[in-house]
Amino acid sequence: MGPIDSIGPIDLLVAGGGAAGLAAAWAAAEGGLRVAVADRLPRFGTRLRATGGGRCNVGNTAPLPDFARAFGAAERFVKPALAAFWRDRGGVEGWLSPLGIQCRADDGFHLFPVHIGADELCERLIRRLRQFRVTLLPDRPVASVVQNERGFGVVFDTGFPASGSAHALEARSVLIACGGRARPDLGGSDAAARLARPLGHAVTWMGPALCGLRVAEEWCLSLTGISLPLVRAWLEKPPDSEAPSASQDVSRPQTKPPPPAPLSFTHTGLSGPAALNLAGEANRRMALGEAVDLRANFTPSLGPNEWRARLREERRRDGARTALSIARQSLPLALARALIEQAGCADVPLARMTRREVESLSDVITRCRFRIAGTGRWDQAMAAKGGIDLGGVDPKTMRSRLVPGLYFAGEALDVDGPCGGYNLTWAFASGALAGSHCAAMPNRAGVF
Repeated sequence: MGPIDSIGPIDLLVAGGGAAGLAAAWAAAEGGLRVAVADRLPRFGTRLRATGGGRCNVGNTAPLPDFARAFGAAERFVKPALAAFWRDRGGVEGWLSPLGIQCRADDGFHLFPVHIGADELCERLIRRLRQFRVTLLPDRPVASVVQNERGFGVVFDTGFPASGSAHALEARSVLIACGGRARPDLGGSDAAARLARPLGHAVTWMGPALCGLRVAEEWCLSLTGISLPLVRAWLEKPPDSEAPSASQDVSRPQTKPPPPAPLSFTHTGLSGPAALNLAGEANRRMALGEAVDLRANFTPSLGPNEWRARLREERRRDGARTALSIARQSLPLALARALIEQAGCADVPLARMTRREVESLSDVITRCRFRIAGTGRWDQAMAAKGGIDLGGVDPKTMRSRLVPGLYFAGEALDVDGPCGGYNLTWAFASGALAGSHCAAMPNRAGVF
């Protein structure tokens, strides 16, 4: 690790060597800028290397409108960066192509690199940066970013002040791409918020996202290990809870129910994408003091009306059959038994089921209620809910609306998507847009 004062003034300092930071550095250096990337860990892309269990789910095959819609309340904000990524770089597949990386969706949706894993993908990104002579500063956490007449002075926790300067490094522009607080063992921290606040940027409430859910219902704990391929799950606000005030920075508009996804029962509650995708919003609501209920339709192709009709038709055809014999055709046996018990139905012949029992069973199969008691911790979360407030950032450039020359990208912002490659593509797209826009600006470090 060489002395920082030997670097001299640069065009762009990227704070954060994860997916967004590496993408930004590539785009800026490709545009002719002198770029340095600083990361708090001794190895770049630590979290990127761990994505997808090391396989690296870089994105998915959803068309652009559907992809942007998956970000819920942030849909309008993410659209410009995603549109530019699709239009100018061919999406994540086209963007990775110059690195000799091809992608494939074996399941028709989730995109993974062919023949290589996350570690090799990260190494190829780093080699590309070296080809553009990007200065890599591992083990250099950025302590502060201060505006000055030349742009910014950057101080490092482990750096030494440059000769004749109050700062370790001078940069014309700075891009904050430090990620969020999820997985501190992989570099997650509140660094982005700590750097942004002194520069005038607001930071919203932050909580763990994409993590498991703890539930209050003890009956479902006996189902530990049971997994279902597709469940439609959503959060329901109890009618007696107060709506959050528009002035509270933790409030966000409610989004429509997500599509069906896999769900698993665990020893503490629920996991799998259907549950993970709701954890951030559940945390946000609990931070407001709300009681949070999750509803699950265990047969997403059938609603309560269809189940009522099905039970009545089966009773007409063979009244001697039991509700369990019907339910187990669509559900694991243990789950079918548990739901029948929760519906208050005895496993009696269909001919003896009352109208109330038919209604109750249809409802519990398609609108089963779970009271959320908590979620996974930061060290268990795959993403963060909340971050740097979007109102202070121009979505068409990722540039600060408050501080000239300051940019943001990736999970540092108040943007979070569901499982399935959404967040990684967002990191690449937002980083590429920020780096490209910075390179298009007229100032260069040579005019200091």
